[in-house]
Amino acid sequence: QLSLMLQAEIVSSLELKIMDAQNQPRQTLTQKLEAGLNFVVSPPFSENEKLMLEIKENTSVPVFELGLWNNLPAELSILNRSNLALQLRVTPDRVVANDATNSVTYSFTLKNNDTLQVPAGKLILPIPAQLVFREAGFADSRLSLLATNDGNLSVTIPALSKNETVKGTIVFQPNPANPPTPGEKLALRYTFQYNDVVGYSHQKISNEVNFAFGPPGSNENEGGGNVQQMNPPKLESQAVGKLTFTAGFFVPLEIVDTWITRPDGSSQTLSRFKADENGKVSLTLDVSKLAPGSYVVAAYGASSSVTGSSILVIKP
Repeated sequence: QLSLMLQAEIVSSLELKIMDAQNQPRQTLTQKLEAGLNFVVSPPFSENEKLMLEIKENTSVPVFELGLWNNLPAELSILNRSNLALQLRVTPDRVVANDATNSVTYSFTLKNNDTLQVPAGKLILPIPAQLVFREAGFADSRLSLLATNDGNLSVTIPALSKNETVKGTIVFQPNPANPPTPGEKLALRYTFQYNDVVGYSHQKISNEVNFAFGPPGSNENEGGGNVQQMNPPKLESQAVGKLTFTAGFFVPLEIVDTWITRPDGSSQTLSRFKADENGKVSLTLDVSKLAPGSYVVAAYGASSSVTGSSILVIKP
């Protein structure tokens, strides 16, 4: 059996749908209940079926995907199925000069791609020791900075309706009291935290942006963080065996498509991956049939809209 404790204030009824492997409802259980009532169900499930929960509150109908029945604990924390796109960009995106008056601009975007409203929450961006905060800019007046003493910057994010997007910029400068060393690298992600309609806490993580510090006057920007370098960024090889390229800057668990662009400009689709929990993908490429020339190996994150690329030179 499955035990659900609801924490919503006004609940008129609950509908639990048993979905088959083709994501079609096989059975629907409905029960009227009051807020806080413990709802216990023990229908016949098979291992490939999952549960969909609808909590009907006045005119809104939040929907939660609970997961495969055989993976569920006896007492379940309801998981919001919100489909948020979290994006982070930085300028400059390759080399940041360590001048104390230089600017490093982080631009964030949150978009709700779901059919349901995403509750209000807060965006949290760590403040690296190498940088100090200068200013923030928000086109939407509902966004504002929150004072924190934990080494982070926090921004209030309003509830987002279907397809609604909010954006903002946060500007830092190199820390004059702790000047970054040329060659030192810095990687950063932000998190978005919110509570769903039944009181459970959730956290989403953005893609990663990174750059290296350089000496005064050495800023290098190639695209504002839209295109990042895979590892290795450039590789020369004979057309023998297999080579591996990695990218660790995607949103955790997002879908990533990869391809290779030939010297004549034509492209060939390679593999589709799901990034791991750290936002990393690894592509192994058979180069034994590639003609000599310069190729681009690329990967694109469906949620972050970040492209990673590496130059591959096949020697004669």
